[in-house]
Amino acid sequence: LVIIDLPFSLRIDWNLRQKVSRISVHKRASAQLKKALIEVHDHYGMTRMQELGIDRYAGCYNHRKMRGSNSWSMHAYGCAIDFYAEPNGLRTKCPDALFCGAEYKDFLDIMEANEWLPAIRLWGKDAMHFQRAKL
Repeated sequence: LVIIDLPFSLRIDWNLRQKVSRISVHKRASAQLKKALIEVHDHYGMTRMQELGIDRYAGCYNHRKMRGSNSWSMHAYGCAIDFYAEPNGLRTKCPDALFCGAEYKDFLDIMEANEWLPAIRLWGKDAMHFQRAKL
């Protein structure tokens, strides 16, 4: 793991008055994450990101097993990040997940182009989750 300085602050999803400017992530995934976030910011701008909730950080490194499993979560390896959890929940499928909306397509495309794969495109739910590892 390495600690990276984010190119801009992200609001903590469960306390929007609090911000994070540094996060822990796997060393091999850090450059792609930083590049993806810069491209997302360049595309949307901070005001639009806040309107869409793309700036709502819900977690990256977390030493834990997957819910309901004995296997380690991608978060335990520092190669997963979550954004805006509530409307993009673990069991929420398209079209109900917020990130399935047309205004989020570019966000998902940018993350995917930088090798941060959207779970909603991998297994059809858990839209908050992006990972830098293939199944």
